[in-house]
Amino acid sequence: MIITNPITSRKDPTFLTVTYEWAPTGLNQKLAMRYMELIPKKLQPVAGTEGAQYRRLQLVKQLPAYDYNPQHCKGLRTEGEKAAMEAFVKQYKEDVMGVAEVALPCSTKQDQNSTAEEDGKKDYLCEMCQSIMPPDAPAVYADRAGYKKQWHPACFMCCQCREPLVNLIYFWKDNRLWCGRHYCDSERPRCTGCDEVRR
Repeated sequence: MIITNPITSRKDPTFLTVTYEWAPTGLNQKLAMRYMELIPKKLQPVAGTEGAQYRRLQLVKQLPAYDYNPQHCKGLRTEGEKAAMEAFVKQYKEDVMGVAEVALPCSTKQDQNSTAEEDGKKDYLCEMCQSIMPPDAPAVYADRAGYKKQWHPACFMCCQCREPLVNLIYFWKDNRLWCGRHYCDSERPRCTGCDEVRR
């Protein structure tokens, strides 16, 4: 995503352009820029930076190909093992895996049933740090957790490794956020040699 930020301090405005390797989908430029500002600078996935490299490494670490695609599993020797792994992947994709959304706290589905009087008095809290969510700052919502729960962009992290969830991909289990690796570890043993999960 390319984000353009006008610099209007001169007579002729110029534009500062920043290219991100990834940004949440469905956001306008202003909200996308605000979202990125709420992530630590060293983790922002600006093309050609350490933040972009970190994101790519986290993708491989949090979502190893052999955890979501049995074709990448070298340790599955029988058709029964392959079928069991396919069933495991299908189950977690249907029941626990999701991609979070980003929106302003007061513009979400959580408020569909509330009245205008309730909206004016409501403070929204981050599930992780329990701090108040500013109404003009983007919040992260995990559909599987329900729209009453929200996180600051920097607080949307795995409950085990405490790393930010890359590309907002999460697994919802036991009322907590997990990265793909740690969710799979919680369900099945992982081979210390090849790193693949086992039956």
